[in-house]
Amino acid sequence: MQLSEKQMSELCHVVMQTMIENGLKGTTMDLVAARLRISKRTLYEIFESKIDMLTAALNHVSREKTRAFETIIDNADNILKAILTIFDMHQQYLDSLNVNFFKDMDRLYSMMRHQYDSQRELREEYTGKIFMMGVEQGYFRHDINYKILYRTFEIQMESLKRMEELFPADTSLVDIYKTITRTFLRGIVTPKGQEVLDRHYADEKINNNI
Repeated sequence: MQLSEKQMSELCHVVMQTMIENGLKGTTMDLVAARLRISKRTLYEIFESKIDMLTAALNHVSREKTRAFETIIDNADNILKAILTIFDMHQQYLDSLNVNFFKDMDRLYSMMRHQYDSQRELREEYTGKIFMMGVEQGYFRHDINYKILYRTFEIQMESLKRMEELFPADTSLVDIYKTITRTFLRGIVTPKGQEVLDRHYADEKINNNI
């Protein structure tokens, strides 16, 4: 069954929201069909299998997030503010995510990780350009190997997603994410960049207390 771009976008967002709330294992064809108010047979006319459906949704949302991040970077006053905005958006995403999402990805649907891993070099190249923009703008230090730094940061993020059960019960995934990202940024900024961080985190604290 052929869908318009708008229809496919709406469908993928329903699938993704179901995955966020229920994890991949809990996102069944029956549940998605019910939420879309269509029959499961119709859903199978669009996607051959559950794996096809989940993969399509993840890819679609990933492309949308990439476009959104690029827009933020293009429109921000400086690259550090853009990165802070992106980190905040990702933090909100993690806060809404079902704890089983990443566990399911690894244990049940490891074949879906291939496409993510295959794009690693593109992400690394794009992120390297962003770091260099920060250096040129005077917000990031120039004496850091950003290629190694990015790889280390990505490993931390991947480990974080799969180690929540190892942390104390009073520590959430978001708490750990905030600590890692703030430590990461404070380690690479110049005094000029430190001023931007201090203002951002001070404003965040005020907004959270309102």
